[in-house]
Amino acid sequence: MSAALSILLLEDDPSSIRLFDRKIQSAPVEMVAKDVRNKEAFLRELESPRFDCIVLDYTLPDITGIEALRLVKELAPGTPTIIYTGSVGEEKAVECMKEGASEFLLKTNSIRLVPAIISVVNQKRDREAREHAEEAKRQSEARFKALAEMSSAIIVIYQGERFTYVNTALKQITGYSEDELLDMKFWDIIHPDCREMVHQRGLARQRNEDVPARYEFKIMRKDGKERWLDFAASAIQYEGIPAALGIAFDVTDRKHIEEQLQASELRYRLLFKANPHPMWLYDIDTLQFLEVNDAAVHTYGYSREEFLSMSIKDIRPEKDVQSLMSHLEQTVEHDGFSEAGVWRHRKKNGKIVEVEIISHTLEFNGHNAKMILATEVTKPKRATKKKK
Repeated sequence: MSAALSILLLEDDPSSIRLFDRKIQSAPVEMVAKDVRNKEAFLRELESPRFDCIVLDYTLPDITGIEALRLVKELAPGTPTIIYTGSVGEEKAVECMKEGASEFLLKTNSIRLVPAIISVVNQKRDREAREHAEEAKRQSEARFKALAEMSSAIIVIYQGERFTYVNTALKQITGYSEDELLDMKFWDIIHPDCREMVHQRGLARQRNEDVPARYEFKIMRKDGKERWLDFAASAIQYEGIPAALGIAFDVTDRKHIEEQLQASELRYRLLFKANPHPMWLYDIDTLQFLEVNDAAVHTYGYSREEFLSMSIKDIRPEKDVQSLMSHLEQTVEHDGFSEAGVWRHRKKNGKIVEVEIISHTLEFNGHNAKMILATEVTKPKRATKKKK
């Protein structure tokens, strides 16, 4: 206690007032008393309650201790009140305590007066601190739940093995009710493929062990359908006990797209990289090679790195480059599939071969590109073409 304690004393006996003043002056903390001697003055002071403690004599000419206690309860509720009086029967003392007195002291035991005042004031302050903390906690939880319920993200708190809080987003995505989820172990909704991993990490996190803060896993809806979650969690204290706060987003659509891309990548590898005919991609604007397949490397003799440092002009005989550029200018606006005919190409060893070119425009890694399929023209096929 640093500030002076403010005390209201209801007492009509001057000698008792002087004794009271001497007692509080010797207190280990500063105390300031305001004494009133009748009901009217007492009511006037209670109109604007500002006292840390009220001390009442039980018997005054115009007011009793019981009546004074009831006035305190009505006009200054919560203010610690001590009955400090002369000889009073046990029955009256019990009645005073029932009416809200914090302490009941006899003036013959005045040595207890100061400790009693300090004690009841401390009790009040401790109680107010607890109430303030509890109210702050209630408000904080209310704000948390309001935000969590408005969030499209899944938000959960799990403690030990079970959920202690789930928001609406989790109920919607799983199809379970709140009661059903709170009755589950937190790993019960996890897909069997991921369950052990989520189980072990969830418990380890609450032990403050080093586990990944973010990862993805599958869950099982109540109807048996699978959903993918991108999950992040952190260790917290919930009601004084270790727990974890988890936030998750439904990434099922993204996962499906990734699976489609993986399937597309596989098809691309089969079509392009594993194709037995030479294939390449080049930038329409710069004519630089962007990608070549293994067949092109094997057939033309250049390494992949060498190809990617070259342009499509570098595999033509010098005499054919002008024809190539003219052809490209004429077909610059042609999109899609195209049969470019037979062209002469030069391999790394200088050998000239004739190849039939088929092309298709596309976008590749941000480039406007063409994919080329080059098929070497054999002698019989060349003869056939000449007959036509």
